[in-house]
Amino acid sequence: MNKQTIYGVYILAFLCLRKKRESSSVLVVACGATSVNSIKPSLAVLVEAKYVKAYRGLGGGFEITDAGRDATLADILELFEDQPADEYDDPFMAYVVKLAQTKQHDALASVTIETLTRKLRTFGRTK
Repeated sequence: MNKQTIYGVYILAFLCLRKKRESSSVLVVACGATSVNSIKPSLAVLVEAKYVKAYRGLGGGFEITDAGRDATLADILELFEDQPADEYDDPFMAYVVKLAQTKQHDALASVTIETLTRKLRTFGRTK
């Protein structure tokens, strides 16, 4: 699983959990990325797929859409599948990678962002 896929999963899970508009700098911190430029490609893909809505100007930011909440892990992986895989040592992402590598597409299609958000809470990544 490559970094853009990982960032995409984190962005959707974080926005689903927060349920409000967030700035790109907050998303950088949530993803553990180094800069806004690190997550821009993932945000662009998620906005194009209509999983995330972008707002410009004062009070702008990003917000998850209903389609984003209902997106499955299989849907998200398919958005980024043409990119080379990277390794990631984070326990939550290790869980996601393990799911992606050991389950069939049908099983992945049953794991929604809201399901992952509940799992994210068990890893203590949220307050």
